[in-house]
Amino acid sequence: MPTKKKPEITSAAVWLRVDELTPWKHNPRKNDHAVERVAKNIEALGFGTPIVARVMPDGSHEVIAGHTRLKAMKWLLANRGEGFTAQGTPGPGIVPVRVLEHLTDDQAAALALADNKLSEMSAWDDGMLADLLRELDEQQRANTGFESFEIEKLFGTPVENPLDEWQGMPEFEGEKLSKRHIVVHFKNDDDARAFGEL
Repeated sequence: MPTKKKPEITSAAVWLRVDELTPWKHNPRKNDHAVERVAKNIEALGFGTPIVARVMPDGSHEVIAGHTRLKAMKWLLANRGEGFTAQGTPGPGIVPVRVLEHLTDDQAAALALADNKLSEMSAWDDGMLADLLRELDEQQRANTGFESFEIEKLFGTPVENPLDEWQGMPEFEGEKLSKRHIVVHFKNDDDARAFGEL
């Protein structure tokens, strides 16, 4: 009986310099507020996920997913020095990139949008999440992306029904309760974080 030939395994990602990557000009995601936090995560842990790019007709590499990681690495080079090298990478300013060569313009756009949107559909198991966070020391908790007030809430007594907090407020008396949205605008990220920690 003939044996099956094993497929040739190639690397899933390549190493590229940040200046070899061009952000997708149609990226609708507003991510500037997250850059410094992602940068600090990369500085502490290295790259857990590569940037995804495609090769353009002129030979350049257009980013499809990972715009925040790219901005974060640029932030690190600007704030930690041109010689900054992320853990696990071969040199300064070098990032892991998954290069996809088969995508049409429409497929690249769909993947870029899906990369952000599909992650929003997942929910957390609060009990399991709290257990995992308890196992981490304070420094590693800071590398998870969770704000301190979120962690404190997970470690405390969860509110059974968040709408219970609104019961008795004048605009809710006699009304059938439904989902409420409050929009708060802040001058900067520090003000937003401070408000979140109240």
